[in-house]
Amino acid sequence: GYVLGGYTSSGAVGDKTEGSRGGPDYWIVKVDSNGDKQWDRRFGGDGIDTLTDLDQTGDGGYILGGFSGSRVGGDKTEDSRGVFDFWIVKLDAAGMKQWDRRFGGSSSDVLQCLQQTADEGYILGGFSNSGRDGDKTEDSRGEWDYWIVKVDASGAKQWDKRFGGDSNDRMIDVRQTADGGYILGGYSMS
Repeated sequence: GYVLGGYTSSGAVGDKTEGSRGGPDYWIVKVDSNGDKQWDRRFGGDGIDTLTDLDQTGDGGYILGGFSGSRVGGDKTEDSRGVFDFWIVKLDAAGMKQWDRRFGGSSSDVLQCLQQTADEGYILGGFSNSGRDGDKTEDSRGEWDYWIVKVDASGAKQWDKRFGGDSNDRMIDVRQTADGGYILGGYSMS
């Protein structure tokens, strides 16, 4: 089958079984190999929660990633640190939430991509204009910089790195390489 992911502000109508909590929320739909809906789930808090990527995990569940400006409440267990933070949600194979984690600094941190890694953790990638505060260990160099965060299988942060020049650098994708490293791609105006 397939899993579809995005974000929505719709109420519980049509194909959506749960109303939105605040602004847009993460929304995933699981369909079988014929495209017939099996289930759908909504995850969010009181603000804007925008799903940008998802991956099926080795245990048959799913990892959802995007960015959030919501406070604690609803499906969010940690307040946002700034305007937006990276927000990941781990689901089991039936789409039930197992845990969620927030990573960010005092400004905007926008997750664009994620992947489960060989050690069963996750690599998270996006862009940030936060300074060295909160979960970010290095100051931004320009307007926006690439920002990656490595977490373990339970979502605990292991390390983070920032890459950028004096202007606008936005990461679009990250992938683990055969040697255990990572390749980052996006665009730069620096």
